[in-house]
Amino acid sequence: IEKEKLEICPNAINIINRKTGYSKEEIFDKYNIPKNLPVFLFGGNLGPAQGISFLLEVLGSNKNRTDCFILIVGGGSKSILIQKWIKLNNPCNIKYINHLEREEYDLLEFFSDVGMIFLDSRFSIPNFPSRILSYMECKLPLLIATDDASDLGDIAKKNEFGIWSESNDINHFNKNLDFYINNSENRKQMGINAYNFLTKNYHVSRSYDTIMKHFK
Repeated sequence: IEKEKLEICPNAINIINRKTGYSKEEIFDKYNIPKNLPVFLFGGNLGPAQGISFLLEVLGSNKNRTDCFILIVGGGSKSILIQKWIKLNNPCNIKYINHLEREEYDLLEFFSDVGMIFLDSRFSIPNFPSRILSYMECKLPLLIATDDASDLGDIAKKNEFGIWSESNDINHFNKNLDFYINNSENRKQMGINAYNFLTKNYHVSRSYDTIMKHFK
């Protein structure tokens, strides 16, 4: 295919102003989530593509930490593995919620601190998870663990809204986790960067213009 025939029409979102009448204290108390720790959220499908074995390795290597909280929300064909791990280990800093109404999930996402992305390290084709869009809409910086074929990590690093490791390198992942835990100001600024990049590049108007210019 001639490269002149190709163009990018990215995943997109109709960005809304995420305002809520609830406080962080109300929402976190409801789900027994600590209010004084940075919350790392992984929300969405839990299937083979997400590399659940590495996610479990992440949970295992961080289950005794007292300086962060890991929240996993979602279902999928591999969610039973998360449930079994939680039951077996009973960690105090990790919580799994199998199902939430969209409105409830949105509230938890809004008050979280970092959005996590996992993809199986064996992928050999680029993959750009759409779940990053709602993270960015909530001004969450990204903690990314993917295969080395995806360019998501490069884009996030270049535009300073996320940090990346390969999803089979637990030491690199934990180093990135530590960065977010120990640098709250950087975390906040990277979240703002994420939102700004979203508005410029992943708004539905961008996708609309890309498609409709061929019909003018």
